[in-house]
Amino acid sequence: MIHTVFYVIIFFAALIVSNVINKVFPKLPLPLIQVIFGLILGTLGAGNVLRLNSELFLAFIIGPLLFREGEEADVKGILKHSGTVSLLVFPVVFITTLIIGVISHNFYTSIPLAACFALGASLGPTDAVAVSSLSERFDFPKRITAILKGEGLFNDASGIIAFQFAILALTTGEFSLEKAVSSLLISAVGGALIGFVVSWLNRMILTLMEDVAAQDVTGYLMLEMIMPLLAFFLAEELHVSGIIAVVVAGVMQASGFK
Repeated sequence: MIHTVFYVIIFFAALIVSNVINKVFPKLPLPLIQVIFGLILGTLGAGNVLRLNSELFLAFIIGPLLFREGEEADVKGILKHSGTVSLLVFPVVFITTLIIGVISHNFYTSIPLAACFALGASLGPTDAVAVSSLSERFDFPKRITAILKGEGLFNDASGIIAFQFAILALTTGEFSLEKAVSSLLISAVGGALIGFVVSWLNRMILTLMEDVAAQDVTGYLMLEMIMPLLAFFLAEELHVSGIIAVVVAGVMQASGFK
């Protein structure tokens, strides 16, 4: 127990130091600095002490980050280029998964093809944090920035679904394209509906608080913290995409929809 607390303290200290280094050397991307610190902590044995369930990691780390990204999203830009964003989110991610999987399998023939596809699925989606970091350093056209940020918000879901099917094929030796496509559609649409419902409930609660003159900063903050967790776990409980639910809930909170 003491070792776990000790590593947690070091983990948070590494986050603080990485932010300081990024401020002193702004040309060094913050994610790269944090990856290096993670590798250092891993070699020192942190991975043997800190065990985090992957679903909890998605819910408590990735979910709130994507929710915040959704709140700050350029809704008009995403809607304007929705066709391109949709193309990048679904077909392109799967094509990238297939290409990386085939190339990896050709280099390392001893590794099963399904495992190589899982690697491709984990590398296929564009990272929204990386896009934001690059856009601060380079002047991209507004159209490109809007498309990349919109794609970065939603492509985690398609990447996770591709990864899950690759693991399923690896463990069972079976794969059905028809089942994969139908599951993808159900997961995406269901997750989006859950995000809409959670956002609507949040609006109703805030309206009720204002009607009875019970506005409270603490209450607002707690609702803001609960929303991504509620959206994620409710969606996962209904076997649809928790990531898409979180992103849609965040986008519905964006200024463009207020």
